[in-house]
Amino acid sequence: MIETYDRMVETYDRMVETYHRMVEIYDRKLETYHRMVETHDRKLETYDRMVETYHRMVETYDRKLETYDRKLETYDRKLETYHRMVETYDRMVETYDRKLETYDRMVETYHRMVETYDRKLETYDRMVETYDRKLEIYDRKLETYDRMVETYDRKLEIYDRKLETYDRMVETYDRKLETYDRMVET
Repeated sequence: MIETYDRMVETYDRMVETYHRMVEIYDRKLETYHRMVETHDRKLETYDRMVETYHRMVETYDRKLETYDRKLETYDRKLETYHRMVETYDRMVETYDRKLETYDRMVETYHRMVETYDRKLETYDRMVETYDRKLEIYDRKLETYDRMVETYDRKLEIYDRKLETYDRMVETYDRKLETYDRMVET
């Protein structure tokens, strides 16, 4: 009976040792998990800063668009007599609309990403992989958007030069009309 008791005590001791090793392993895993959470939090902070930068860029772009819209309103009356200029204007507006649609899709994608992140907090490991892929997609979209903004700015510069040329033509035409009117009066 004492032998049986001794074996039970030995078995119990081994179980206690095993339990302590399991607790140590769990503690290491918990530390690893906390480091992963800290890393993820840093990535989220970086992502938030990127989103803020993106929003500032969009605000700048919107201000440029407002300026552009005001210029277009001023020149609409002059462009009525020049059909080719109206066609150019229409193409620019279509391009602007397509860019706005792209921007809207990008914002919708961003909102879907945030909603997805909220739902996936419970499954952190899978969410980290998904987050990284979405961040790469966002970066590519942001690069595409930057290129679109650069292209649009170049088109605006070209359009402004065309409008300046048009203004000079109108001034020349006005001077010729004045000369013609003086000739007719005399």
